[in-house]
Amino acid sequence: MTILRGAADPFQSPGSCPRRPGGGAGPGNGRGGLGKLGRMPRLFGTESSRTSAFGYNPALDGLRALAVGGVVVTHAGLADLGGHHGVTVFFVISGYLITSLLLREIARDGSINLRHFYLRRFARLGPALILAVAASVAWLLATGGQFAAYWAGAVGSLTYTTDLIEAIFGNSAVSTNFSWSWSLSIEEQFYLVWPLALLLLVRLKRFRVAAALLGLGIAGAWASRLLQHLGGATHERMFYAPDSHADALLLGTLLAMVLFRFPHSRALAATARWAGPVGGVGLVLLLIVPAGLPALAAADGDGFGQSALCAAAVVLWVAARPHGMFPRVLSLKPLVFLGKLSYGLYLWNILSVVVFESVSGVHPFSSWLGLLWLAALLTVCYLSWRFVETPLRRRLSPAQQHHRQPAPAARVLEPA
Repeated sequence: MTILRGAADPFQSPGSCPRRPGGGAGPGNGRGGLGKLGRMPRLFGTESSRTSAFGYNPALDGLRALAVGGVVVTHAGLADLGGHHGVTVFFVISGYLITSLLLREIARDGSINLRHFYLRRFARLGPALILAVAASVAWLLATGGQFAAYWAGAVGSLTYTTDLIEAIFGNSAVSTNFSWSWSLSIEEQFYLVWPLALLLLVRLKRFRVAAALLGLGIAGAWASRLLQHLGGATHERMFYAPDSHADALLLGTLLAMVLFRFPHSRALAATARWAGPVGGVGLVLLLIVPAGLPALAAADGDGFGQSALCAAAVVLWVAARPHGMFPRVLSLKPLVFLGKLSYGLYLWNILSVVVFESVSGVHPFSSWLGLLWLAALLTVCYLSWRFVETPLRRRLSPAQQHHRQPAPAARVLEPA
């Protein structure tokens, strides 16, 4: 069985790809830019044969809104809703969306243009992060913060290494003002290696082998957490290290590959119909008991693996049954709007809490003043999304300049 078989011959070699008028095989007639890793066999069929399964899905924005809501509420001290499970939901969504974008590019162009991919990632994530880190440093300087106490956090945030710093040296090494960037570091490290890994999986030309390798990676994350527990690893090592969260990202990638391979599968739709609600209930229960099932404490003490499985089931539900009742609820305009602001909400929520508590002397939700805090936070996030994230992403995204525009129905949600 071939990976993601499409309309074209899945076993075509690079030299046998159909030639376009003007000479040369495939897009660009062989003129590919820096970072374009040559022609790949057309294992995915034509782009148009897969766009319906990966069109823009507003329910995923709604799911992001719920996930970031748990993070913000936890950080603001209203309730301990297991905010780290919201981060796990983001990991699953990111793995799914990034892989779907890359698969479509391979199906369309036969390769992945790495330069364009990394520029798109920077345009999407970099400017807003730099602004948030600069604002945090400015606040610390203005309030007399000791540079030695937070410099590692600022550097780690900008270099996407906070997760490694916290895993090795502890949370205090980066200070509270920058500890939130650990999850962004894990995602960026994933973006760095996953396009290359996906190309290797594509070259296998065997869907079952590729899926099995991803399954081994998911199982490996569980084994890693178990070994850390048995070896007496520190909580910071188990909580912040990238291997502890690899299964969430890999589950998202596996979902994308399966849905791309079987875009109209009734079996997947039927599975989503019961797995999705089970996953949703599981996530709700994890908000109440963040550690998850006691029987799994040794291999999943913080519930990361359990929330990843539940989140993957919900993403499958939303992707395979986009017109169901729950996806329609997630697609409500207020939730979709908040989902579009989710990256900004994650970047700015801790600084906003620190500033609010320093000025008012109370927690955001301890009085009516919390409404002012929430309004200010949403305003800052909207301004960041409107004037920093969106314009720069459009301006710097090479996809707008070098690739043909897909039909409106084929637009894909930008990953966070």
